[in-house]
Amino acid sequence: MGERLFQIRPTLAVAPEAIHGDRYDKTIFGSTDLLPLVLNECITNDVGSCLGDVPLLVGHDIYLENSRDKTSFGFHEDGFGWDNFYQSGDDLSFYIPLVDLTEETGGRLHVEQNGDKTVRYRDWNRRILEFSEFCQSVGAVDQRGLVTQKSILQSSQRKMIAECYTKIIEGRKHLPKPEPEELQPINFNAGEVVLFNNKRYHNIEPWLAEHLREVYIIRSVPLYDLGLAPPSHFLNNVPCNRYLLSDQGRTLTPFSPEDELPRCYPVPVD
Repeated sequence: MGERLFQIRPTLAVAPEAIHGDRYDKTIFGSTDLLPLVLNECITNDVGSCLGDVPLLVGHDIYLENSRDKTSFGFHEDGFGWDNFYQSGDDLSFYIPLVDLTEETGGRLHVEQNGDKTVRYRDWNRRILEFSEFCQSVGAVDQRGLVTQKSILQSSQRKMIAECYTKIIEGRKHLPKPEPEELQPINFNAGEVVLFNNKRYHNIEPWLAEHLREVYIIRSVPLYDLGLAPPSHFLNNVPCNRYLLSDQGRTLTPFSPEDELPRCYPVPVD
């Protein structure tokens, strides 16, 4: 399920007013100035007690808003996305509703229980590694020996790579998955922070309240030796992967994907 941490101060809970900007119908994917503010608040509140030795590459943030007339993302697991590219089966979301989420309001996050014990969970890292190794075997790497989006697009073997990529997605369709009723809801106070693995199945209840449902999320990835290079830009060409959360969650430092990757850790595949 999710790991409940603490409640963000109200001054941060209202900060997403500043990032409305150009909007999707339901979401904003970006890399905003809120990232270091929120993560430093997490550090102050001892997020490190919930994290291990593997540093986290902070990918991007998301602002979600919906009324009763809009639908949210339904029952799903986050897939192997081309735009994210550098990802694992252990990706971690900092999930921060900006309004209370209760049985009365609806809109609660439901998360798969014991997802790390399932075949689907163990399958993720294995498939991502296989994709990376295939790309390396056909020479789709940059000067550092890492697989990048650009090295794939420039490869003469990109058709075969695309077929391999498709197999990652298609192959998982046949694996057992939980029923939506098996997921457990999480009640939130506004500004409360919960960590959960977004590669597990999760769902959102219908929103019942008159006011808007608003959620702020930060996505991060363990710094694994995947053979993949993190991209420098995300949807709408916004910068991404600009921070590292290291020292067991106690230190936040700027990072550039063009820089040499720091020490990466072995990928757990069992």
